[in-house]
Amino acid sequence: YRRELNSNVKILADVLVKHAEPLSTANIGLAIEETIHRGLADGIIVSGCATGYAPDPEDLRQARLACGDTPLFVGSGTTWENVGELLRYADGAIVSTSLKRHGQLRQPIDPLRVARLLEALHSAQAEGLGTYNGRWTGNPAERLAGV
Repeated sequence: YRRELNSNVKILADVLVKHAEPLSTANIGLAIEETIHRGLADGIIVSGCATGYAPDPEDLRQARLACGDTPLFVGSGTTWENVGELLRYADGAIVSTSLKRHGQLRQPIDPLRVARLLEALHSAQAEGLGTYNGRWTGNPAERLAGV
């Protein structure tokens, strides 16, 4: 369909999306492979069970294996405490709740929380964490998309 529209828009697909529950036991690896190969997704998003909740590290590990070279993003729950661990497997993260005042979604962005997250990201990179297979160099802040 993108070809028919002559569009070069990239599709980031959220697999086993938060706030949803599959009717049967889900296989995250298979779901990702189907999304990439049949759905033609350009990138995959893996989220926790709800807004502000990080995905299970084992789910991220399995997602990384299934994604291969397809970019993988954390869709929820990234904080200054876990950014290094989450980006051990992921290529980037979508961040919102943890940047808001008091961690409340409807509050404005808190510059101190942003600074903490960036500091943690720089520290993780210096320690060799959060550098998926050495693919990321340069400014680590480019790996985050703030909402």
